[in-house]
Amino acid sequence: MKKLLWALVIILFPIAAFAANVDNVNTVATANVDAVNSVSSANIDEINGVTFSPACTLEETIDDNGTNTYAICNAAAKVYVAFPWTAGKSYSQTQSVVYLTKISTPAMSLTAHTYDDDGGSPSDPDTSLASSNAIAPGSITSDADNTFTYTGSATITNTSKYWIVFQCSTWSSTDYFKVGYDSAGSDTFRYSSDGSTWNDSAETGYIRAKTYSGACP
Repeated sequence: MKKLLWALVIILFPIAAFAANVDNVNTVATANVDAVNSVSSANIDEINGVTFSPACTLEETIDDNGTNTYAICNAAAKVYVAFPWTAGKSYSQTQSVVYLTKISTPAMSLTAHTYDDDGGSPSDPDTSLASSNAIAPGSITSDADNTFTYTGSATITNTSKYWIVFQCSTWSSTDYFKVGYDSAGSDTFRYSSDGSTWNDSAETGYIRAKTYSGACP
């Protein structure tokens, strides 16, 4: 009888120990997986918090298929040219993408601004909401969308009127740029020699442009 009991002990003890070890392994594995998940989540949060900014997001397409073009930088009176639009939503604008065409070989750089509306005209140059750096003519592609990334951001409010304004570093009657637009719109473009005193253009329409928010390249 004792021999039988010892035999059972010898047989059952390794099984119990094995089962205990399996439980321990499972517990350790589960703990490790939980720890890895926890660390991964923490790392992702840290990466998101430190490395990444809000994605570059298309906010509004003012127009995307206009076939008309409007000359800018082709006269002293058109060193500043302004194109209005009424916001369809609220956001922080960080970029304007505008369709441009080159006439001959322009030598002037272009700066894009977003302005508040001030009684039917853009506000003064010193009060622009946001501005890009000056873009050299060699970096501008003819007959294509061109990107103007702002150094800050413009707070855009739904249903309010704003202006995308181009500032030319100089002007030429033979070598200049044209901005794409759709003549179906009724908004009047405006131009100025100094960015303060504005004149109505004969042309009306929607500028062929898109606006973006977020960290745009």
